[in-house]
Order: sequence, then C-alpha cells, then structure tokens
Amino acid sequence: MVPIFICEDNPELLATYSNIIKNHIMINDFDMAVVSESTDSAKVTEYLRNNEVVNGVYFLDIQLDQSVKNGLESAVIIRELDPMAKIIFISTHSEMAILTFERKVEPLDFIMKDIGVNKVKTRIEEDIRVCYTRYLKTLNKTDVRFKYRIGSTERSINIKDVYYIESSSRAHKVVLHAKKRIEEYYDNIADIEQQYSTLFRCHRSFLINVDNVSSYDTKLKKIRFVDGETCPIAARKVRKFCKVIQN
Repeated sequence: MVPIFICEDNPELLATYSNIIKNHIMINDFDMAVVSESTDSAKVTEYLRNNEVVNGVYFLDIQLDQSVKNGLESAVIIRELDPMAKIIFISTHSEMAILTFERKVEPLDFIMKDIGVNKVKTRIEEDIRVCYTRYLKTLNKTDVRFKYRIGSTERSINIKDVYYIESSSRAHKVVLHAKKRIEEYYDNIADIEQQYSTLFRCHRSFLINVDNVSSYDTKLKKIRFVDGETCPIAARKVRKFCKVIQN
C-alpha cells in the first residue's frame, strides 16, 4: 500500500484536498490510503520518525511566512527519512519553487493554488496516478530487507523471500511465512503494512508478497504461493489484487 500524507494550514483546503485524493483512490481502486492529514507539517515528520515509511506521497503547503521555513525543512527531513518519497508542493507563491531545488528536495510537482479549484483537482489527480504507476513498476524491483524482532534479537531477510504474514491466534502476534522459515513474533498487520508498501493487504488478517503467488482462484477466494501454502482473499480485495498481480 502507498501511504499518503497531506499538510495544509487552511483547514478548509485540507478537507478539500483530502476529499479529492480519497475519491480518486476509491474510483480507481488504487492500493493507496491517506494515513495523515494535518495543518502542522511537524506532525508528518514526527510520524516518519516513529514509523518506517517507504514510497510515501506527500502533499505539502508552502507559504511566505514562517511556515515556508517549516514546510521546506519538513520536506528535507521527509527526503532523508523516506528517500523514495514523492513530494508535491501546493502554494500561492511561484517564487518559492526555486527554494525547493536549492534545498535539493526533488519535488514531483509544484501546484499553484491560484490556477483555480478545478485545475488544482486535475493536477492532484494526475500526480496520484503518476505516483501509483511508478509504485507498481517498483514492485518487481525491490531489494528491501524485511526486519522483525524475536526477543532481544533483530532479524532481517530479503523481502523477496517473504511469502505472507498472518495474524496469530495469540494476541498481539503475527506469523511470518517465508522461504525456509516460519516464525511468530510480536507485531501487528496494520503496522507492517505501513512499513512495507510492496506487501499487499489481501485480507484483514493477511499481508502477501504478490511476487511469490503461483496461482489464485477468484471464485474460491484463495491464493496459492510458490511453496504450496494458501491464504484467503477478501471479496472486496479481489479486483485490486488482480490489478496489482497483472502489473
């Protein structure tokens, strides 16, 4: 799943941008979700410091007052914590664009608010589609390490070796199913989904690596992996799963 962050100091505009993004995601059935919407950019960076985020999409407001410094500084921090971040600035001041390059933030887009609500909506939707298309292209090119902790020992494996993770029958635990290993440890599906955007949430209790799916049956709502194991897929996830697996 691709996490999306929205920061806009005007509450009304924040709600407008959020609705545009959420509606576009829903209409296109993208595996994306708004995980944070705030009037304070510091809350975005605080979230990143407390959660491992990869391939996040960030809509950030820039103004001429003190929030300019905060917005740019937040963008710099975002780029450091999430190197693959897609950053979109929304501003009323075109002269601010040069500052984003001087700070080497590498924005995906710089949207001017004064072009009108409809054009802003179009640009936001275009950016969402670009981000999702690029995300799908990275799914088969990832060399991310999947990290987890058992007791005081931190372990990691190549995420390509992960088949799926399921919620354990034991409270606050999950079970990792991977190449040559099955291990149970303390964690939860929602947090893992936020940390590893290349994993797909096929069911409330299951996260899967689509690269290790050998077959699937949409009628039986079942997914089979290369090692022969199977897991269920929720009916509401079938359409989205088929889109992801075909890319």
